[in-house]
Amino acid sequence: MSTSEVALPVGANVPRSTARTAADLPIDTNAALYVVTTTDGESGAAAAEFADRLAPIPVIALDASAGAEALIEVLTSARVGWRFALLGGDPGLSRCRAALRAAGVIDAEIVTAGPGGRADGPRELFCAHCRALSVTDAPIGGETPCGGCGQRLVVYYHFSRRRHAYLGYRPDAEELR
Repeated sequence: MSTSEVALPVGANVPRSTARTAADLPIDTNAALYVVTTTDGESGAAAAEFADRLAPIPVIALDASAGAEALIEVLTSARVGWRFALLGGDPGLSRCRAALRAAGVIDAEIVTAGPGGRADGPRELFCAHCRALSVTDAPIGGETPCGGCGQRLVVYYHFSRRRHAYLGYRPDAEELR
């Protein structure tokens, strides 16, 4: 069997969303506080509805215009018992989850609603050659130019939970020139 015939698990290590909609998100009634963050301009109403369901648990609400920087600022005062709800689409969902994980938040403290983990749609790509992160609509296994070095990259199925991006590599990197 050649490598082109091997069935690779597309996005097998990509974190899946907890729910497709905010109405389906579970609530941890033991939480001390929830930080509810939208990752796109279309999730505001759903975030407000989810925040209403959380009463009497205190809520800090952040919207997409605040960006991941506002989330990082809130994390500086985070305490044990806080929970984080991310609502929206990628790549914003991936960026916010990466910021939370980098700050030490564990997966059990994060719930997400949106299309996370889908095989199609925009995704972040990490270039193995110049280390740049860029966004692409190319499918897994497809090719796209790197946003950093401009080299043609294959969107590999490997997904880094730390970077929250797929691996991109030059298809001819191992060929002798």
